[in-house]
Amino acid sequence: MTVGRGYKAYPGGVRPLGLLLVASCGRIGFDTFGGDAGNGESGQPPDACVPRMLDASTSLPTAFGVYGTAGADLAKQIVATTDGFVVAGQLQSSVTIGGRVLATAGSIDIFMLGLDAAGGVRWARTIISGGGSETPIGMAVDDADNFYVVGNMDGSIDCGGGPLPVVGLQAAYVCSFDVNGQHRWSRSFGGPVASPGGSNDAASGVTIANDVVTVAGNVHGPVDFGGGMTAASGTGFDGYVAAYRASDGGFLRVRRFGLTGVTDPQRVVADRSGGTYVVGWFGGSVDLGRGAITSRGEDVFVIAYDAAGEPRWSTTIDSTTDEAPRGLAIDDAGIYVLGYFDGPSSLALGTLSLTSPGHRDGFAAALTHDGAPRWLAGIGGSGCGRFEDAVTARCGELVVAGAFAGSLQFAGTQLVSAGGSDGLVAGFDTDGTPRWIRSHGGIGEDGAVGVALIDGTSVLSVGFRDAAGSICGGLTAFSERDLAIDITTVPP
Repeated sequence: MTVGRGYKAYPGGVRPLGLLLVASCGRIGFDTFGGDAGNGESGQPPDACVPRMLDASTSLPTAFGVYGTAGADLAKQIVATTDGFVVAGQLQSSVTIGGRVLATAGSIDIFMLGLDAAGGVRWARTIISGGGSETPIGMAVDDADNFYVVGNMDGSIDCGGGPLPVVGLQAAYVCSFDVNGQHRWSRSFGGPVASPGGSNDAASGVTIANDVVTVAGNVHGPVDFGGGMTAASGTGFDGYVAAYRASDGGFLRVRRFGLTGVTDPQRVVADRSGGTYVVGWFGGSVDLGRGAITSRGEDVFVIAYDAAGEPRWSTTIDSTTDEAPRGLAIDDAGIYVLGYFDGPSSLALGTLSLTSPGHRDGFAAALTHDGAPRWLAGIGGSGCGRFEDAVTARCGELVVAGAFAGSLQFAGTQLVSAGGSDGLVAGFDTDGTPRWIRSHGGIGEDGAVGVALIDGTSVLSVGFRDAAGSICGGLTAFSERDLAIDITTVPP
C-alpha cells in the first residue's frame, strides 16, 4: 500500500483532549492524489481524473484496537511521509501502542508515532515536560520526510538536543525530527511579559517550502525569536510569522502584527514559490498590514506573504457572532479555510454568504492565490457541527474532517449522531458542491481533528472519543480528563 500526499495544513489549536482515531473511510473520489503535505508542492496532474463516488451505505467498524488512559489524551496531528504517516498528540498516563511503550511523567506530555501505510507502528517516542502541560499544535513534513512540530509549553521540554528554556509563563517551541523520529534541531522563544489572561507565547502553525520553515502563532510583549528582541505592535496580543532554516533551525526573519486587540494565527501553508498564507482569528482593533480594522465578534483573517515575507493581501471572513478557523489547505487552484461559526448569523466572504439557523455550523471557504473568493459552503441540520482539518486530492476534491451533533444534511445524506457527537469525514467537489460524507461514533462525544490520504482509496483521520463536554458549547467546551486513544480503520 502506498501513501498519496495531498496539500494540507495540520490540525491543532483545538483544546479538547481525547483519543487517537485513525479511520479509513472507503474510496474518496479520485484514483490518485498528489503533493507533499506541508510544503505546498504537488505532483504532476494525471492524464485523467476519474471521479468515484462513495457508497453511502458503507459502515465504519472499528478494526485496529483501542488504547486509552484515564487522563488527557489526544491525537492532534497527522502528516503523510513517503510510505507512511507521523501522528503527534499528548498523553497524561503511560500507554503501550503496537508493542511500544509511551511513558509519561504524569503531567501532559507530547507523544509521536511513526506508522507504516497499513497502520503498523514503526517507532514511538514521548517528550517529557518539566512539570507543565505541553501540546503539539502544528506539524509539517518536507521532501526528505523530516518533520517539524510546533506548540507551546508551560515547563521546559527536551526534544533531544537539550532542555528548551521557558521565558515567562509559557513559551513556543519548534522541534525537527527525521523520518525515524530522531532529533535534528529544536528551539524555543518567548518573552518575559505575561498577558492579562495569564498565558504568554504560542506557536500554532508550521509549513516548509524551499528549505525555509515558517512558523505562525501569537505573542504578548517583547519577544526574541532568535534575531534579537522585537517590540510589541500595540497593547494586545500580536500575531507573528517567523522563518527559520530547515537544515539547522537558524533564524531568518520575523514579522509581527496586531494593535490593541487580539490577533491569533492558527495555520500556515506555503505555495510552490515559497509564498505563505496564514489564517487566524482576531478580536477588537488590529492591523493586518493594510491599516486598522475592527471585528464584529471574533472574526477570521487570511494574510498572504511573498517568498521574502512581505505582505501581498489580506481579507476577512466574518459574521455578527464568533468564528473560529481550524484548518488550512492549498492546491494549484487556491487555498481553503476550514472552521465553524456560531448562529444565528450569516457568515460573509466578500459577496458570498452562508447562514446558520441558530447553532454552531462548520464552514469551508475557497479563495484564489490572490485572495478572490471562489466558494463558501458548510454543513447544516438540526444540530451543530465543525470542520477541523482538510487535505486536497490531486484532482481538486477537498476532503475535510470534523464533528457534528444531532441531525446533519450533507450531499443528499441525512446523518444522526449516535451519542453526543460523532466524527465525520466528507468531500467537496472543485466548485464547493458536497459530494459524500461518512461518520463514526458511539454514545459519548467523538470527533475527528486531522486528516490525511492513503493510496487513493482511503482517508485517515485522527481525533478523540468519549470526551466530556459538547462540540456545541464554547471554544473550550471539552473536558481535559477521562479520554481514550483509539486506532480504528474502515475497510473499503
